Amino acid sequence: DCLRDLERQLPPAGRDDAPQAALRRARLAADTMAELMRDILDMAQLDAGRLALRPADYALAPVLDRVMDDFAARAAARGMRLVVEIAPGLPQRLHGDGGRVRQVLANFVSNAVKYSDSGQITLRASRLDLGAPMLRLAVADPGPRVPPAHAALLFQPFARLPAAGREGDAAPPSVGLGLAICERLARIMGGEVGLVAGAAGGNEFWITVPLQPARLPP
Repeated sequence: DCLRDLERQLPPAGRDDAPQAALRRARLAADTMAELMRDILDMAQLDAGRLALRPADYALAPVLDRVMDDFAARAAARGMRLVVEIAPGLPQRLHGDGGRVRQVLANFVSNAVKYSDSGQITLRASRLDLGAPMLRLAVADPGPRVPPAHAALLFQPFARLPAAGREGDAAPPSVGLGLAICERLARIMGGEVGLVAGAAGGNEFWITVPLQPARLPP
């Protein structure tokens, strides 16, 4: 977190300076290690059936904004814009495990930034009515499209697709646990995850969870 805060304070004009480039590399290495440790611990708890949700009332917009804020500096360095879109009519406050929802979305956004070189990454929140109301959260990226035949493999533990499974792309380092954990978390929360082709190219990773309004007044 300290490295990320320092990077956010870097002046844009100096992003090519050697000390600042070294700071960004150190932050990326620290983020990768921290993400790996979290993934290993989460997968161990999931396999043991010991990962418990912590449902509580939470405000939706701040959760989405925090996800994007965490990747703002990294996205800007790669020439990308981060946008949040919340459909009209969604409750401002919901009930559920907001921390686990944010974890899934952070994984989606992290991958979107990692595999895209420019353009816009959009985090959308909307409502689905599938017998019971569901909250659908989707991250659309402009990166190389995942071939349909490979899409389901992305949510399997330790799955690593050739060339990251994306057309014309070289695979950055990955253990292959993040999306598998997202799939397991979605099921525990009563929802699903998936991947569809983006309307304007790229990919859209999505999660659905039950849409439950907050139980207590703010």
